[in-house]
Amino acid sequence: MSFFRRIQVFRTVMMSATLADAASRLFLTQPAVTKQLRSLEAHLGVRLFERSGHRLQPNRMAQALFRESESAVAEMEKLEGFALSLQRERERPLRIVVMPMIARLWLPERVSQLFQQMPETRFEVRVALSEKIIGLLDDDLADIGIGLIGRRISTKNAQLLLSTDAVAILPMGHHLSGAESISALDLADEKLILLDLASQARKEMLSAFASAGLTPNIQAEVELEETAVALVEAGQGVSVIDSYTAEQRRRSGAKIEIVMFEPRLAMQIGLMHNNSAVQSEEASRALRILAGE
Repeated sequence: MSFFRRIQVFRTVMMSATLADAASRLFLTQPAVTKQLRSLEAHLGVRLFERSGHRLQPNRMAQALFRESESAVAEMEKLEGFALSLQRERERPLRIVVMPMIARLWLPERVSQLFQQMPETRFEVRVALSEKIIGLLDDDLADIGIGLIGRRISTKNAQLLLSTDAVAILPMGHHLSGAESISALDLADEKLILLDLASQARKEMLSAFASAGLTPNIQAEVELEETAVALVEAGQGVSVIDSYTAEQRRRSGAKIEIVMFEPRLAMQIGLMHNNSAVQSEEASRALRILAGE
């Protein structure tokens, strides 16, 4: 038995009312506990207990060792817990969470590269809005996140993947489709399809309306950009989304007009991980692959 284990046995005896109580707490027999105490005394070369029949009375040396060992044992238990967490880290899948637009348009090609270059790794890929991604990283419920980089990224490493501007999307033939740019004032009387409450595009657009002293005419609120595109295409209103999604959807056949929104609303999409978590070799490698390195 290791020296650390003998110290644990010793401390349990010191904190127990009787030797039988200590043995019960250690899941050992009383003779086994006595043997470990004698082994510790032999190792240290000092007597720790005065024996009277079946009773053990700690002496001055035992009291001093008990006090001195407290912080060391706490550190060893902390280290043991850390080692176990590394084992659990190795056994669980590599958890990647991405915003919806990235999941549909950008991720498939990069994920195929992950599968090819890391065939022994098990992956868990989830989709969530950017604000939720940040929370999952903060709570160590995700290893890698891909989403909008905002003001709450101070606790993370964030590597820029792509930058996109907000654009207005309009039904084909809309009276604003020929404009060079569209502002909140131009959309004052339009029926708006707004994205989810956590969407950065929504927040920036509402801020633009507020700055102009306008109240938006909200027709519908949707979670996904794809839904907003479908409603605009059906003539149910106009929306403001990121230019990357808008262009990709138009290339895929969506019948929409795209006009730059003013003032310019830049949205940066980044690759993130939580600095407070232990980053495994697998996570580091996956980050490099996703970044295209």
